Amino acid sequence: MFLVYLISHFRYNFIIALQSEAVVNAYNWSSVVKGNYGLWVAKYADYIPDYNFNMAGAGKAPSVKWWRTIALWQWTSVGRLNGHNGNLDCSVFYGDASTWDKYLGKSTSSGSTTKPVNPDGEVKDNAGVFQSKKDQTGEVAYQGHLRQYGWANWQCDGAMIGSTGQNRRIEALRIKPVGQMDVTVHMKNNGDKTYKNITKDTVIRTVGESRRLEALKIESSDTVYLYRVHQRDIGWSKWCVNGQWAGERGKSKQIEAVEIKVADIAYIGHVQGTGDTIWMADGMTAGTTNQSKRLEAVRIKSQHCGDVYAKAHIQGIGWKDFGRIDQNTIIGTEGDGLRLECLCLKGDFEWRAHIQGTGWTQWTKADGVATLGTVGQSLRMEAVEMRAAE
Repeated sequence: MFLVYLISHFRYNFIIALQSEAVVNAYNWSSVVKGNYGLWVAKYADYIPDYNFNMAGAGKAPSVKWWRTIALWQWTSVGRLNGHNGNLDCSVFYGDASTWDKYLGKSTSSGSTTKPVNPDGEVKDNAGVFQSKKDQTGEVAYQGHLRQYGWANWQCDGAMIGSTGQNRRIEALRIKPVGQMDVTVHMKNNGDKTYKNITKDTVIRTVGESRRLEALKIESSDTVYLYRVHQRDIGWSKWCVNGQWAGERGKSKQIEAVEIKVADIAYIGHVQGTGDTIWMADGMTAGTTNQSKRLEAVRIKSQHCGDVYAKAHIQGIGWKDFGRIDQNTIIGTEGDGLRLECLCLKGDFEWRAHIQGTGWTQWTKADGVATLGTVGQSLRMEAVEMRAAE
């Protein structure tokens, strides 16, 4: 036996099923779902009294057939509350204050339904752009838990998860990295939280708490990633590289969409007076312009551009052939105060250089023949940019 209530006088309809997920899944509820009834389902991990909800103690959330997501999960019948003697049934609501008010049909004294102001805005199901509803799993894959939707389909390699123009916040992420990855997120009311050595099963989360993610940072010891986020009222951030924040913290603006990909080619510049830049990638600038600072060395990490070979003309040394290089090869010198004057590169990419007095060169294929820079003119290279060959 199980207990079911259909409550149709609310603005949003409930079906309350106080029984296990197995019982709920044993019946065909398709007509009820079509009637816009949400699901309130009970599932207990144990009967140990508890004061607070947490996923470790509550266990795995119910998994149901007919509903895309549940409205409430009654996770214990032995909850406790300070000042109250005895057990309490405790539930988690998967929604925000506005959605709760709609379920309850909350009204003003005049009888009209209240519309509380939600800082994240009202969800607009039929507006904007929503992500693909087909799973895609490539080199790096990722998935979002979306407001009033739940876990959406996996996407990969720069495709969008989430939505734009719908006010639908992302509340949690899962990412399948290429290798090692740490992820830091900035969450509503919780600040920064770092998840170390994540796997595809790591929930970078606020699931069930109606908290928005507001910014994202990815770090990796073996792979260079590019990523960006779409924030409400701000739009898309710039493409960020390992260690940079995508999204603006401190503005209480939700992330609504995310894109992540492995960079094609990454590179570091060693700059006069400041040392190494961070890894830059896919057309970003490594070095400086309009600061009269010499570029003393570069390092290159090819992720999709095949083997890379390098020769460099160095102040006071002349041409030096570095042969096939990897991410640890210092093309130039560090600590000697010598300028890079010219480079010859070979690989499946194109590049350009910023030269003292003349500025940026044209984009040039790294064919192992063409050189960028000068020889015999004592002019410094100041910056480089690289990108996959078109």
